[in-house]
Amino acid sequence: EEMLSSLVKFFLCIISHHTVALLIPGFFDKRIKRGGFSTATDRRVAAEMPNAMRSVVKIYVTLMEPDYARPWSYFMEEEVVGSGFLVSVDDTIRIVTNAHVITHGADIRVRRYGETQRFLARVIGLSHECDLALLAVSDPNFFCGSSGLRPLQWSRELPQLLDDVAVCGYPLGGDALSVTRGVVSRIDAMPYFRGASPLLVVQVDAAVNSGNSGGPALDTDGRVTGVAFSGYAGNADNIGYLIPASIAQNFISQCSLTRKEKQNHTSNKFFIVEQEPVMVRLCVLGVTTQRCENAGLRSALALGESGVLVTRVASNSCVSGKLRPGDVLLSIDQERIACDGSVAVRGGAERVHFAHAVTSRRPGEQVLVEFSRAGNRHFVNATLASLNLLVPIAEESYQVKPSFLVLAGLVLQPLSRPLLEALGSSSSDGHHHDTDHEHLHVLEALHADVLSGREITEERSQVVVWTSTLPAGEANAGYDTDLRGDLPVLYRLNGIQVKNLLHAAQILEQVQSDPSNKYFLLEFTPPNSRPGDIIHVVLDIEETFQANEIILQRSGLPALASDDILDQLSSAKSSKSSRRAGSKQRAAAADASSSRAPILLTGPSPQEQHTDTSILGSAAAIVDNLQSQKRPNGSVKKKQRRKRQQYSNSRSSRSSSAEADISSGGRQVDR
Repeated sequence: EEMLSSLVKFFLCIISHHTVALLIPGFFDKRIKRGGFSTATDRRVAAEMPNAMRSVVKIYVTLMEPDYARPWSYFMEEEVVGSGFLVSVDDTIRIVTNAHVITHGADIRVRRYGETQRFLARVIGLSHECDLALLAVSDPNFFCGSSGLRPLQWSRELPQLLDDVAVCGYPLGGDALSVTRGVVSRIDAMPYFRGASPLLVVQVDAAVNSGNSGGPALDTDGRVTGVAFSGYAGNADNIGYLIPASIAQNFISQCSLTRKEKQNHTSNKFFIVEQEPVMVRLCVLGVTTQRCENAGLRSALALGESGVLVTRVASNSCVSGKLRPGDVLLSIDQERIACDGSVAVRGGAERVHFAHAVTSRRPGEQVLVEFSRAGNRHFVNATLASLNLLVPIAEESYQVKPSFLVLAGLVLQPLSRPLLEALGSSSSDGHHHDTDHEHLHVLEALHADVLSGREITEERSQVVVWTSTLPAGEANAGYDTDLRGDLPVLYRLNGIQVKNLLHAAQILEQVQSDPSNKYFLLEFTPPNSRPGDIIHVVLDIEETFQANEIILQRSGLPALASDDILDQLSSAKSSKSSRRAGSKQRAAAADASSSRAPILLTGPSPQEQHTDTSILGSAAAIVDNLQSQKRPNGSVKKKQRRKRQQYSNSRSSRSSSAEADISSGGRQVDR
């Protein structure tokens, strides 16, 4: 009986394998030899891999990350490690890596495969939404060597399911180059960055670990089919994600075109001005939609099996004035949008979010938009562009410092995703939460109205929120956590509606320059509040000067506002002074008539300025500020470690940074 049972199992196994071979042509040729690869595939990989490995580099980054919860300070410096690879851009060798690897990098160095020297690199292009960065190395010795350099070539098309891939990089667990192999498991669309629009993504079963970020994924011909950027951090195995080659090529071409345009404006016969990194933005349609899967809804809208309902159109989007709420979006460039909001990929059975039809294109491209209004079909042309959001999802320039303004201990900041993530790691009562980011979700829900793709308008270009209160004596007594715990929004200052943080600073200086004013009157609106719900904060102007002195002494702040706010205030005053008619005597008389000095630049009184209140601040204050961030034995703060672990990019939150594990006693992080 046992022998008979074994024979039955043997024949069933043979029959099942023949069935698979009939259903999937070439199955045996592709999968049954040597660990899942055919011998022909192995030979091609073996021939191409040595050349490809010479083009993979290890990236060392020393981070100086700003603390958004204390926007005038930085976390302790930290070294992270990632991967990258060489490509040709306008006949020049550049390095492609992930944006999250080099973000906030104070020092970036690269090491070639098989070499020991690290070369200084600089960022010339960056996109948080695509999670890509482009680096340049100026040292000519980087391009020398016996092994030579050969930039990798890009794959010409999106990989098919079951296509073989080899992921190269420098993950944790060693210092040498690592190569893992697998197949393409899925084609999907998801945001690479929390709050961003969905982009195409390639899922593979090859191991993608911390440190692989930015490394190439090669096909059997040695071409780059994708850029490794994330591993799944949940309860699953063999799930890694790649940025498709088409998106990376789109990013590089935008960087190249923008840099050429800037060079035409900044270069002359003798020199070329060094440029800031190009910040690449995704194209968006600028509409909010609702799926139409319900049969009753489709019947009421006279729809078939396609189309999504437009619920909001951004005022500065590419379809503003063309689409309006209540329209039904049917197709983009003849790509039909299903009632669940998906479009077909490659015309086949694979489907992804319809945003792919827009985000995969370049700014300036035109698309044909088909929509239905009152049962009638219409077609309009739209020129694609990015959208300036009221609440940015990431820093809008490279190595930017958070903006802030301190008024009698009340810390005011523009709302942004990085700010929410920093404050969401701990609740308002100081208790820390686990990886579910409980408090972050609460804050996002409270501010959902401004986070849901709201655009900049003439009336408001920033959402200014009250983030914390520094102890400052009687001036701010009673204005505690219960009032500012959910980040109330600054609505009016002394009766003037606030447009942005700079406007708030200008109002403050305008109010305090008038001797007849005795108080600063701040009106805050709680998030998701009913009309008329106002938090009133009244600050005595003279007590505010005293509070400023206390804050500067205790907190080590270099100034009561960030450099960008102070610089813009100074520029505005200089411009205004140059346009002002009158003699120097009239100007001196006007200055003498004011009994108060600028509120953001002074200490306790107009006669006595505190040395720490200059725009640049004193060296002692800066040193004290940096020392206040250190911990015994040079260990990284627990909060910082949690923030680094947020780069694990759990697919439950659909963020896009790769998992970061801290090794070597918390001194090195592999991204």
